[in-house]
Amino acid sequence: MSGNLCGFLNPALVLVALVLTGCGGGGGSDDTSSGTSSSNSSSGSVGLLLTDGFTDQLDAVNITITNAQLLSDAQPVTVFQGNKTFNLLEYRNDSQLFSFDSDVPVGTYNKIRLTVSDIELVKCENSNGSAYNVQNCTNTIAESDQPRLTANQKLDLNPRGDFNVLPGGVLMIELDIDAEKSISIKQTGNGRYQFRPVVFVKVISDVVTGKLLRLHGVIDDLDLADNEFELCSNDVALLLGENQSSTNTTCVEIEYNSNTSFFGGNGLAMTAQQLVEREQVTVIGRWREDRDDDDDDDNDDGHEIDGVSVQAIVVEAGSEGTFTTLDGTSLSPLNILQQFTMQIAPGQGFIEGTELTVVLQNTTQLVDRMGNRVQASSIANTVPVSVDGILQMSGSTATQLTATLIVVDTLENSSSKLSGVISMVPDQSCGLMVQTSEGDRSVRTTADTTVLLVDDDNDAQQSQAIEISDLAVTNVVDVYGSSDSQGCFNATSIVVFGDDD
Repeated sequence: MSGNLCGFLNPALVLVALVLTGCGGGGGSDDTSSGTSSSNSSSGSVGLLLTDGFTDQLDAVNITITNAQLLSDAQPVTVFQGNKTFNLLEYRNDSQLFSFDSDVPVGTYNKIRLTVSDIELVKCENSNGSAYNVQNCTNTIAESDQPRLTANQKLDLNPRGDFNVLPGGVLMIELDIDAEKSISIKQTGNGRYQFRPVVFVKVISDVVTGKLLRLHGVIDDLDLADNEFELCSNDVALLLGENQSSTNTTCVEIEYNSNTSFFGGNGLAMTAQQLVEREQVTVIGRWREDRDDDDDDDNDDGHEIDGVSVQAIVVEAGSEGTFTTLDGTSLSPLNILQQFTMQIAPGQGFIEGTELTVVLQNTTQLVDRMGNRVQASSIANTVPVSVDGILQMSGSTATQLTATLIVVDTLENSSSKLSGVISMVPDQSCGLMVQTSEGDRSVRTTADTTVLLVDDDNDAQQSQAIEISDLAVTNVVDVYGSSDSQGCFNATSIVVFGDDD
């Protein structure tokens, strides 16, 4: 592909597609890495994905990351260096790839260290239900009340066990910075909010899965016979290998099949045969390992990422902004006309309580927050939803949203929280006893229960995965889960706070 195809795109919006190969590809710029190809027997590739859970206590949690390193017994390896600000609450339904480095030295690593230069909490002023937008609202949380960063602005994230970078291999690491669990909504004694890095780390190798990703760019090398094309963009600053050019376009392979839905710029369903070379599209799908990758890049001016591709679920044709994403709550189940009423959530530029009609097409995709397909019956009264589509307006009033993708939040009301101190391990009932302000609760854990230790040391704030067997009497904990009919509180995750918390 020749020329600058994507210079007209908003760099902040094309970050996901770009960072993958990085206009010249990641970097590994410390002394331990040297800009060699991922096919080199001494290096592999590592991508860092950012995602979040959910909180309704805040309108935005803006976190600025300036550096990311992989730590081991040897020298640290830098896999991201820059200045990128993310609103964590935008990634409750998908994940954002913010770093991909194809030159990471082969070896065993045990931590990911993030340098976070700033955290801003936003709670928008909402006078009499007026329309406001999170991006430019009046923040009711004063600068003096914002959380202070400790431990040299560093967050050390410890997965459960070491992880290995293999020769020519691809490793994706998903960092779930859980805003609901990390931000103490109750203020500390001096009036400030408290930030505690509750970060669930998922190391993904072999088969790349995880939450859905959203990529935007320009179609190149369209191959209708093989059901694939490349999505290309540029203009994002990344660490560069010594033999890589910062002017190169970044391209990622997109694959599609009979289950992929395609939509034109008018929001109506179309076919893959209607895709056009050099047309702008948004792709929503999943990463997967590309075992058939032959390391053959036909683009003279584009740099193709090797080793992974994206399996598309939805392809939307059109420039940024053609399709709208709105969060809200369904006020009715799906009717015979394949429509339901949705109330738009605050903070998206509409007056509080605004309702519109969501219209489904035959190829509209329905998924849950983890990207798994769900049935139309999951759309029900009071269920949170996020809808992609073409918005129709009557003057300043939203009337209809023709849907391409609907994320149904089946988990929204399924979890509650216990806070207290462990008093017995194990107890005589469910597994362990937690003393709370409302009395003792018996908690059941399973092999799937995630346990994180959140603590500080002199070098960094720590978020470390530990074993259930490491829990002990006097541990201060937050337990997330739900009660059952036997009186047990079934824990999905447990956060243990160190002495300084």
